[in-house]
Amino acid sequence: MDALRSLVAGLLLCTGAGWSQTQPTVDPSDPLAVVRAFLNAWRVEDWATMQGLSHSDSAREFNTLIQNGRSSPAYSQLTSGPLWQGLQSWDGTLEPARFAENADGSAAIVRFAERHEAGQSAVLALALGLENGGWRVWGPHTLSLEEYSSYPLWQPTAQPVATAAVSVDQSDPVAVARAVLESIRSGDVDTLHALCVRELPDTVRTRRPDDAANFEPPTRSQIAEYMRECQSHPSVATWNGELMPPRYTDHFGIPVARIGYGQGTASWGEEVVYNVAVDLINGRWCWEDVHTGGTSLAEWSGFATSMASDASGLGDEPAVIDRTSARAVARAALVAYRDRDLAGLVAVANATNRALLGEIERQGSSHPRYASIFGGARWAAVQGWDGQLTVVHRRQSGGRQEALVPFHWHESPGPADVVVLTLEDGAWGFEDVATIPRDELSALPAE
Repeated sequence: MDALRSLVAGLLLCTGAGWSQTQPTVDPSDPLAVVRAFLNAWRVEDWATMQGLSHSDSAREFNTLIQNGRSSPAYSQLTSGPLWQGLQSWDGTLEPARFAENADGSAAIVRFAERHEAGQSAVLALALGLENGGWRVWGPHTLSLEEYSSYPLWQPTAQPVATAAVSVDQSDPVAVARAVLESIRSGDVDTLHALCVRELPDTVRTRRPDDAANFEPPTRSQIAEYMRECQSHPSVATWNGELMPPRYTDHFGIPVARIGYGQGTASWGEEVVYNVAVDLINGRWCWEDVHTGGTSLAEWSGFATSMASDASGLGDEPAVIDRTSARAVARAALVAYRDRDLAGLVAVANATNRALLGEIERQGSSHPRYASIFGGARWAAVQGWDGQLTVVHRRQSGGRQEALVPFHWHESPGPADVVVLTLEDGAWGFEDVATIPRDELSALPAE
């Protein structure tokens, strides 16, 4: 079983110049038919057909690799070595598929050749996964004859049936949150996969092309692992089925609903709300995260109780920010910084930074400070911010009052990354993003 779960890790992907004009008609319920079509395409370097027959966990990789053509390392891996040699000697016959269930639903292996070396025999096979009711290829794999023989023969009557499209009202964030929690408790990976954030809003793709290019939806394997982590958390295990009315915020400019499912005390002693976060993506609420660590009551109370009337899948920061609230200014600064929104940073900056940031906004990446601001450890910390802000610490420094708002904690006993604000004429202004020792921060007054 463990070997089957690791098949994807050994996956060899391919690319090249071969493009088929038409995709073959293949019965996806028959693993042998899928394997036969895949092997025939592989033998003639028909990468497009192979991509069409591949599992979503691996199919998307073709898009990147195809751009590199025959110069891609994956191309040489697929057209040389024992697997390629075994493919060239394949006589067109296939053994019955062997089958086993795993955490992601199901897996099958089909042997197409054998390799003999130093008195040892190895099986050359394709690994498949069941996806949306049909078999899809994960990739080629080599395994020992003993391991291969340990898996039972696949029988059509024993084939697991993938969960049909979920019937959850995705116009209702509470309904989605309930389905997420129930699926985690019951181990329903298919429903979690169907409800997760699998795309970016169209407007984000246009406005943030770098994010769109790097975005990858979670695989079933990743969801299964995350599900197991959530299952072990007491807040999920003891959930009584009740949900709180949603609170609203945003993440990367996308409207987010937070639905509380319980309250408790965090490891640092603060009262928190355990909650599910769902994002509004192109008109549908999609599961983003389960905050088993909790959100502080102070921050929870700062979330809106209703969604802005113009929110449709891409939110904007409110035009007016309460400059008397250090937490509100810190949040606005982090959102602007994270989005490379220099105009947004200028709007909440203190007098010291306002002129400099305005200059960088006008000159863009040609400004000598641009690379240092949008790079390095500070930039990485901001990009990793999970949207939560807990406490606000105060201190006097150089005759002025400062607020330090932690947004990222390094592994204990490491430091914290904080937003530094200064108070000017009763209004908080953005000064910097800094790192401060944990004990030094804890010694400061907090609110």
